Amino acid sequence: MLSKVINIDIKSEEFTICKKCENIDRFNNETNCFHCHQGDLIQFPVYDIVEQLEKIVINTDYFNQIKESNNHSSKNNNSIDSALDGIIYKNIKKDKNLTISFNINTDGAPLIKSKNFSLWPVLGTIVELKQSVREKFTNMIIFSIWVHNSKPPIGFFQKSFQQLISFKEKPVKIVDKMFNIRCQAGLFDLPAKAMILRAKQYNGQFGCICCFHPGQRYGPVTVYSIKSSSLDSLYPLKTNKDYLEFSTLANNENSQINDKTKLISIFGYMGFSPIDKVFKIPEQVPFDFLHLVLQGHAKWLLNKLFIDKAKNDLFRRYDETALNYCLKSIRLPHTFNRKPSKIDEALRWKSSEIKIFLFYESVPILIKFLSSAYFYKYASYVIAVRLLYEPIRDIQCLSLIKDIFIHYIKDLEETFSIEACTYTIHAHLHLVDQVKLHGPLHCHSQFAFEGALFNLKNILHGTRGYLNQLSKQIFLSKEIGNKITNEYFQNDILLARINQIFNKSHKIRVDHLLGSIQKRKLNEKEKKIFNDKYNLNLSSKEVLIGERLVIKKKLFHSKLYKKKGQYDSFSVCYNEGDNLLYGQIEYFIEIESKFYAYINLIQIKDNLEEILPKSHGIFYTFVKKFFISFFQPIDFTKSFDLIDCSSIENRCIIINNQDLMFITRLLYEYEHD
Repeated sequence: MLSKVINIDIKSEEFTICKKCENIDRFNNETNCFHCHQGDLIQFPVYDIVEQLEKIVINTDYFNQIKESNNHSSKNNNSIDSALDGIIYKNIKKDKNLTISFNINTDGAPLIKSKNFSLWPVLGTIVELKQSVREKFTNMIIFSIWVHNSKPPIGFFQKSFQQLISFKEKPVKIVDKMFNIRCQAGLFDLPAKAMILRAKQYNGQFGCICCFHPGQRYGPVTVYSIKSSSLDSLYPLKTNKDYLEFSTLANNENSQINDKTKLISIFGYMGFSPIDKVFKIPEQVPFDFLHLVLQGHAKWLLNKLFIDKAKNDLFRRYDETALNYCLKSIRLPHTFNRKPSKIDEALRWKSSEIKIFLFYESVPILIKFLSSAYFYKYASYVIAVRLLYEPIRDIQCLSLIKDIFIHYIKDLEETFSIEACTYTIHAHLHLVDQVKLHGPLHCHSQFAFEGALFNLKNILHGTRGYLNQLSKQIFLSKEIGNKITNEYFQNDILLARINQIFNKSHKIRVDHLLGSIQKRKLNEKEKKIFNDKYNLNLSSKEVLIGERLVIKKKLFHSKLYKKKGQYDSFSVCYNEGDNLLYGQIEYFIEIESKFYAYINLIQIKDNLEEILPKSHGIFYTFVKKFFISFFQPIDFTKSFDLIDCSSIENRCIIINNQDLMFITRLLYEYEHD
């Protein structure tokens, strides 16, 4: 009913492309191709980018985020906190105009079960927005949509990126302000990447987009062996100059070939890509963390460690029941929607479950269940990837991570034979350079785009007119919040309710107590701490006691909160002077609009030498160096303290492996599920 009342005007151009000769024309009612008179015509829309950007820039908060990002300068050249600290973004030539940068993605998904149709949207997110804002579906830019029973041809992508090519020539006016529009990164899984780049698939010769490793056939797959465990043994990297040179040669050769199945490639390139006018290939086409690590090598590892009983006798030294008990006992913050459960179901875990187990749970638990030699190999891989995933505080560790990857791949080849050295693990060698160019791995993963693809599929409610349904419903869901005005809803009560649903009712205070709030006087112990620590005499004054608190735009629970269920959002780390301390929040106290937390202190144990099993070699040295940065051995205490809530830094996860307890910080916990 809302869609009938509210007019959503969609600016788009409709095109048709011939399935046979791939000629593109503006949409008309013809059914056969005008050029070859044989092929079927397929319709697709290309949406106006500027109109969509206007809806975002007109929001004052979003505009200020873009402006702030344009003024960003790294506080410390020895750290990489976000994409803004990467070499690609730092090298932008800026002028008086503001810059808007796109991360762009396309991927295919089956549309409905009853028909062999697939959906291929071209989507974009704005790098200058905060990550929690940019990855909302309503703030994504829709470039174009392909719906058909065949994959989109190159011509579809050429039209999809035509607006971006025109933006390179001159600034664009958006809401009375001039912007430079550019592209930061193209994020695709490996099959989509090969199709868009017109490159060899990863299973072909010279299938690596980043280096000149030719690969070698091993049965049905192509493997990438390492000759020796040193940086000098790596093949040289490909550059944009190489892409232009080899694509030119390949394009000239393939222009005479009509059969697309017989196209030749030169060092992996088969011609010019439709995106090479907006991206530097290969530098601006990074690997996707979700597919490469979580759905790639991490899933392979889970299979070898816990599932494939026939081939991993060296690994299987654990009690499956005890390991499952450890997993079940872990309580995660409420921001995690999924939780890994039984280890024998690991191959059915979602990507977010694999990430939780890999980064936060597995290393503390597997100290007990794996032999020392294999524990250090596994822990080295996990810690190396997690270092690249979270904000990097010391770029000096990057060369060490690359060296660890080399030794790890060499060890995989020796343990499992060369068949373990697939392209998925080979690509890890390029992650360090990728982080230098684009920032930590969480800045350019496909989690948000996979979520958007799920949303697009759920929009459809019929079996016909897919494009029409998608166009109407996408922009209705994106723009309906901006259309809620007195013009359409003259009933004030109804208007207020709808504004509340769309989070437009009123500006919520940044820091505030939530839930059941009590008013009482402080007890003697609380009074003493306030007097000694904060020089506050509160002997006769009543204070507010709360179960939950929103501070720094994060929601924290306390143990007082009755509905916390199986979640733990009360274990936190906080700063006190130059020290980072840990504790569990018992309850919150508000005094004159200031917030304090009554904390049950957690003791950090310093007996790391006793906890880590004795060993030697590069894996042991690496784990010993970084283990304490991520996993602190702890003990609970009966000591309590009152802290200023502004000092709270992060939520934490506590892992109990039945012998020892560890705590790990969630430096970056926002990611689509």
